[in-house]
Amino acid sequence: GLKEDANLLTLADKAFGRTGRMVTWALYLFLFFSLMVAYLSGLASFLEPILPEPFNYSSTLIAALLFAPFLILGVRFSSTVNVYM
Repeated sequence: GLKEDANLLTLADKAFGRTGRMVTWALYLFLFFSLMVAYLSGLASFLEPILPEPFNYSSTLIAALLFAPFLILGVRFSSTVNVYM
């Protein structure tokens, strides 16, 4: 059996060995990169019409700067923000 704190990576490692674990890691990275691009794109399209004229062309950069604290401060910070929103 597997430990109680097993995750998808440990399952892939047990079932498919090191290669399965590496492929799972690659898929995780692709998934998280795709989600980050989707969130940045959505936030940028929301910001573009409300930003003043010289800044609306930089809406993606501004969205990235607004989104950065959630990435840097981690899951605990994001969970705390979600509780109060």
